[in-house]
Amino acid sequence: MPLPSEKVQEIVRLRKSGCSKKQIKDITGCAIPTIEKYLLKNGFTKESLSDNWKMSVIKRLVNFSVKASEYKKFLFIQIKGFEKLYKQFPNQEFWQKVSFAEGKFSSINYLSYEPMFTTLKDKYNLFKYRVPEKKSYQEEEKAGEDVKIIRKARTIKEFLK
Repeated sequence: MPLPSEKVQEIVRLRKSGCSKKQIKDITGCAIPTIEKYLLKNGFTKESLSDNWKMSVIKRLVNFSVKASEYKKFLFIQIKGFEKLYKQFPNQEFWQKVSFAEGKFSSINYLSYEPMFTTLKDKYNLFKYRVPEKKSYQEEEKAGEDVKIIRKARTIKEFLK
């Protein structure tokens, strides 16, 4: 029997606040879903499971048009692909703001291959670029007298002047 959405939201809120699994079980009356254990066994980090911003980025960039039976597997693939991309471009603010003219992709792994990888790299470099500050120079007073330069006449016309 699936948990009601309010209960799931409460579990997520308590988990983010730093409560232990035992405390959450005592407060809500139910254990943390076993999906977390499955993900941890399959190479995911606790950090990736606790960060909801990563899921929101994936949902914004990927079109989830898969069968219900393949949804979990598809989601695992997307999370793994995003973690690989995040290692190369480690800026949370960048990932929350990046968008592409192509719209949603069929998979986040599409960004790992050319030509989208170069587009992603260019967008990241543009995001990181900071305009250097202008150097300001202070004018100082003149030092010494002006020197008059005497030009020698090079033509007859200049000689006759």
